Amino acid sequence: MYYSRVLSAWLMVFFGLVVSACSGEPKTFDECILKYINSGLNEAAVRAIQKSCNSRFSDRYLSEGEVMGERELSSDELAQITGRAGIFSGTLYSGVLHNGNAGLKVTSVRFRLTTKTAGKAVEHEYKSRILISPFETSKFSFEVIIGDDQIVHGWSVVEATGIAAK
Repeated sequence: MYYSRVLSAWLMVFFGLVVSACSGEPKTFDECILKYINSGLNEAAVRAIQKSCNSRFSDRYLSEGEVMGERELSSDELAQITGRAGIFSGTLYSGVLHNGNAGLKVTSVRFRLTTKTAGKAVEHEYKSRILISPFETSKFSFEVIIGDDQIVHGWSVVEATGIAAK
C-alpha cells in the first residue's frame, strides 16, 4: 500500500513536471514546490515532489564558497531582512523574505525555529541558500523537525550572508 502511494505520487509529479516543462512554468524550485504541493497530500507525496523539484532545479541555490566577496551581515543589515513563514505541508516550512538592504544581495540565511517537546521549548537552526536582491522578496522552504504539538511557535533570522549588489 505504501509503495503504491509513493509510486502514484512519483507518477503525478512526473506528469506534472512534464506538462509544466511544456508550458514553461514553474521557473524556479520554489515555484515548483508551491505549484505542486497542497495541503491534501501525504508526506510521501510531499517528499516525492520535493525530490522531483530538487532534481529539476538542482542549481537553485549557490554552492558553499562559490560566491566571491560573500560576507556575514551586520546586525543592522540583518534587521532589514523581514518576512512571513509557516508550516506549508507536513514538515515543510516555507515563507517569503524581503531584503530591505540597499546595495546588498542576501545569499544565505540561518533561521532559528522554536517548537515544544514535552512542554519545553526546543530550538533548531536551519540554513538556507537564497539570493535576494535589494528591496526584493524571495520564497524559501526546507524540512523541519516539529515538536509534540505540531506547531512552530516562533522563528527568527539569526545570521545571514550577502554580497555587494551591482
